[in-house]
Amino acid sequence: MTSTRSPVSVTIGLGLVFALLFIPMVQGFAILLPHPLPVRLTVWLYLAVYAMFLSRWGDAAGLWAAFPLFLMAVVQFAVGAQAAFWCLFLVTLCWLRSGVSFPDGPVKTSAKEALICGGGALLTAGFHPRSPAEWALAVWLFSLTQALFFVLFPGVLNRAARSVGTDPFEAARWAAERILRKGS
Repeated sequence: MTSTRSPVSVTIGLGLVFALLFIPMVQGFAILLPHPLPVRLTVWLYLAVYAMFLSRWGDAAGLWAAFPLFLMAVVQFAVGAQAAFWCLFLVTLCWLRSGVSFPDGPVKTSAKEALICGGGALLTAGFHPRSPAEWALAVWLFSLTQALFFVLFPGVLNRAARSVGTDPFEAARWAAERILRKGS
């Protein structure tokens, strides 16, 4: 059975699930771990799940995604400052998306990720979450901005959707759009 769900809808859906599960997961991890680590572990788990989807969409091997996630898992316990952790999170997300799943030239990659990850981080930081409910909303807001990656860069979306397994009519439509774009 092939799935015709687009990366945009999956990213938005995962963001909603992540936001709804954020408070229970942080509270559950808080039983075992001291203060900053429950949030960090929850965010890392979300990133690991999203990395699996990115690897599948981009036809990247799962081992390529494992190294950045492993590095972030090790460093998250060593880093004391929250700002350093969030910067590491953004760098890892950029690495997973544009370095592993959808590689492109360094200038294009930097511009894409500065726009999407940087914009999402600025919006989320501007929201300035303090309570667990606000953090859950911030997770939702950040995932909504990350879905824009596939909207603003349709070439990536076409490659990703084809790798998920679309029906022949969608593939024909994309081929026709590509031919029309080249002709104009």
